[in-house]
Amino acid sequence: MSSVNIINSCSDFVIAEKPHNMPTAPLSENETETALNAVLELFPEGRNVCGKKPVEHGLVHRLDTATHGLFLVALNQAAFDNLWAQQQTGSFIKTYTAYCTEQTNKSFPPCSYCMQKGLKIESYFRYFGSKNREVRPVAIDGTSGKAATKKAQTKIYETLIKDFSETDFKTETLYKGFTAYKIECQLKSGFKHQIRAHLAWLGFPIIGDVLYCPAAQAQAAKQADSFDYKLELHATSLSFFSPSTSEQCSFSISG
Repeated sequence: MSSVNIINSCSDFVIAEKPHNMPTAPLSENETETALNAVLELFPEGRNVCGKKPVEHGLVHRLDTATHGLFLVALNQAAFDNLWAQQQTGSFIKTYTAYCTEQTNKSFPPCSYCMQKGLKIESYFRYFGSKNREVRPVAIDGTSGKAATKKAQTKIYETLIKDFSETDFKTETLYKGFTAYKIECQLKSGFKHQIRAHLAWLGFPIIGDVLYCPAAQAQAAKQADSFDYKLELHATSLSFFSPSTSEQCSFSISG
């Protein structure tokens, strides 16, 4: 398994970049092949931090296994508590770059939003499918239906479309004939698969997303275990305030 790339470190935290298809954190103490474990091998002081879950130590936020990009690990308890509070108040900003095609996923509820630069998408979320592997947005105006609204979480989640444009991204054989789009999204707080589900709801699922992109689902069904298209979602920027100095910190990579 590929190792992580350390982008920046100080006494309070580590910013690291993980590859596609590497779990961010273990589900149990016996699991070691994760991005968090790789960071803690280099910065063992982080093991003393009590995080959201004991096995996650100082991990401030996680990425989906399929997502490439930046994540942050606090190295002391005061830093973790400060950064976690920033996440709750919306001052910890995450930016993602997604490469998408325009397709309709018929298993999603109706969507009243139209894709455009500057669009702010708001919804509740509910778990969906076998073993709750997927999620579905639930419209805040009740148009997703009473059953979906009843199953929804109570918090409203926002995805801001910072930029939206056609791109010459190589869509390969799987997406031959589709136009590709580069979409930059920004989150203050996140739900499971939030960007993936919000973009699919808008009709722009992410290339290689076997959960939410119809073309990827169809090809994966044909190829079964040989399907190896990666999810084209990249966590490209983190912005927050230093726990020690309160200065603005921003870290970015290309997507």
